[in-house]
Amino acid sequence: PAPRWDLRPGRPDLTAFPRQAWITATRRALLRTPASAFGYESELGAPELRDTLASYLARARGVVADPARIVVCHGYSHAIAVLSRVLFDSGIGEVAFENPSLGMYRAIAAAQGPRVVGVPVDEHGLEVSALDSPAVVVTAAHQYPTGVTLAPHRRAALTRSGAWVLEDDYDGEFRFDHQQVGALQALAPERVVYAGTASKTLAPALRLAWLVLPRSLVEPVRAAMADSGSRPALLNQLALAELIDSGAYDQHVRRSRAEYRSRRTRLLAALPDSVRPQGIAAGLHLLLMLPADGPTETQALAACRRRAIGIEGLRGYWMDANGPGGLIVGYAAPAKHAFAGATQTLIEALHEITS
Repeated sequence: PAPRWDLRPGRPDLTAFPRQAWITATRRALLRTPASAFGYESELGAPELRDTLASYLARARGVVADPARIVVCHGYSHAIAVLSRVLFDSGIGEVAFENPSLGMYRAIAAAQGPRVVGVPVDEHGLEVSALDSPAVVVTAAHQYPTGVTLAPHRRAALTRSGAWVLEDDYDGEFRFDHQQVGALQALAPERVVYAGTASKTLAPALRLAWLVLPRSLVEPVRAAMADSGSRPALLNQLALAELIDSGAYDQHVRRSRAEYRSRRTRLLAALPDSVRPQGIAAGLHLLLMLPADGPTETQALAACRRRAIGIEGLRGYWMDANGPGGLIVGYAAPAKHAFAGATQTLIEALHEITS
């Protein structure tokens, strides 16, 4: 069951899902799509969505894309599983992840065969000089969960490293302070696989994600998609294409960006002075570092649980037990009417443990 005050990271405000626009897009897609499209679809996904994504990603994220390089997956978990299998079958025996990072994705990659190792992250993002693996997964625009951005000199170094790079652009549309950081993929489209998703802009349950592939990986990924037997629902693909083409998707993203910017600003203004926020002004979450001589992460999480706050600790993201603790606050998760109460309850918990 959902907690009384939901501040779990990685979740958009599901009450803001554009229901009417989605209904309209679905209806239009059904009326426009020929009956032949509802047979056994291409392993790469609906051509209508791949066409739309190629132009949208070029415009919104600076991605070098054409429909022939795009594959639509059944969520990002499916995407990382397919790509990890393709790389392993091609002789890539090790894949690096940022440390810290989401353990679930590390486990999915490891289940496909490669050994998983960690590469440290500092205030400039992934420490590229410490990368020895032939493949790496990176959240370049907004590192998850620390919230830092991969610095320009490291972006350049990473694309020159010779490694295969999976760029997880999970919330790239949500940059609040200035112009968005463009996709890393644009620097090396034949070495960087770009991954995007509708999970943060719309809803995770749509199970829609996409990879923009180097040309050399298109056929191996197509074959792996066929073997996986997993496909996102065709109607969801067609509806998303229609939503983007109509302009309704951009409108929804703009509204969401303004709302999440406001929430982040309000949360920052309410924090106790002893709690240090980390990361750039972007995304759907905020990392709070606890004072070195203050409460532990365990104590902080216990104080939140007593108040029925759903929240996550930083320690679970490290690949070892030596990383510092903190709280990862998903300020996008609550419904708009519940945000003030969730924030106030969190602040009460923080004051309790830091005073």
